[in-house]
Amino acid sequence: MDKFELPGIPLRTTPISVGLSGARVEHLEYASGEVLVRKKIRPASDWLMQATRDDGREPTLFSAGVLDALPRRIHHAVVGIVPVDQGWDLYMHDVTAHLLTRDMVDLDTAKVVLSAIDEMCHIRTRPPVTLCTLRDRYAVFAPGAESGEPGLAVMPSDLRGAIDRGWANLDRAMSPLVRNAVVEVMNSPEVVELVFDEAPATLVHGDLSPENVAIIGDTVTLLDWGSLTMWAPGALDAAGVFLTFPLRDEDREDLLEQYVNTLRNGTARLAFEIALLAEFSMIAPQLAFTAESADSQAERMAAASCLGWWDLRLRESAACGGRCSRRSRTIGDREGQEWIETETAVLGERMANRIHRRYPFEPRPRWRE
Repeated sequence: MDKFELPGIPLRTTPISVGLSGARVEHLEYASGEVLVRKKIRPASDWLMQATRDDGREPTLFSAGVLDALPRRIHHAVVGIVPVDQGWDLYMHDVTAHLLTRDMVDLDTAKVVLSAIDEMCHIRTRPPVTLCTLRDRYAVFAPGAESGEPGLAVMPSDLRGAIDRGWANLDRAMSPLVRNAVVEVMNSPEVVELVFDEAPATLVHGDLSPENVAIIGDTVTLLDWGSLTMWAPGALDAAGVFLTFPLRDEDREDLLEQYVNTLRNGTARLAFEIALLAEFSMIAPQLAFTAESADSQAERMAAASCLGWWDLRLRESAACGGRCSRRSRTIGDREGQEWIETETAVLGERMANRIHRRYPFEPRPRWRE
């Protein structure tokens, strides 16, 4: 990789944001007219990096050529990295004007993003980078999660308090079946691993909220690779789109049914159901906290409505997850493999029949816009 050279000293430096994890992002303007965005990556002061054992994944993914090898329709915006004391400065093209906002997200936008990330499923060579594990991922927002090592960054106390209050509110906001299943997959990630091990793995971005996505022409630029990036089934990123993109209920329902109609077999269907359940655990406490504690009545009502919709949708996922959990504790590898094959075949047939009644056409081989 060519050595990165800065275009000089910036004429103007404007803070853009301080991320949820504490990472600082700045807008840089140079005399040449070039504009870059600088992200300051400092593992010791970034609580999310500490929680996910991230010792510099995003700079390493870039320097190892992994990001440049992404499919044609997916861009990453990174142009160079500069090692500094206690970390790195990561420089990116300025795509601020193209970033999605929550009021920009609609059905067509979600389809474009799903279509683009579907191309990542063809990545079959695991990158030479230590990526986030399932256990670390789902421990981040777990109820009562322990603090990190003394002297290193930990989750801010106000965020930790909001998450713990959100988990307490879930007892009132959701059915016991879904609430208990969500806690189960967080406390016992081997339930998720049991299913994910049966599905093909690929590079997964891991944090596909609208704020990390820019659409430019027919390309999708994904920002903030690193702390939550994984080697896992692509179902995980797809689930993230459905859970974090604020679609209308009817659009989300239609898109979900269309999407599962493209999944090739019961194993893929089961992986997607478990991914929905597991990824819901990442947003559930914040939704539950907002539903009871937001200052605005409109925010409280919107969060409560979203929780109610997902509570109904995830009951099937929760029942499936519960069967996987019980089996993972009681059967050996060979019998477990036979059970998974039977279970996914039955689930796949049941869901295919349900979808076919609503969409009387043959399943498409791959997701398309």
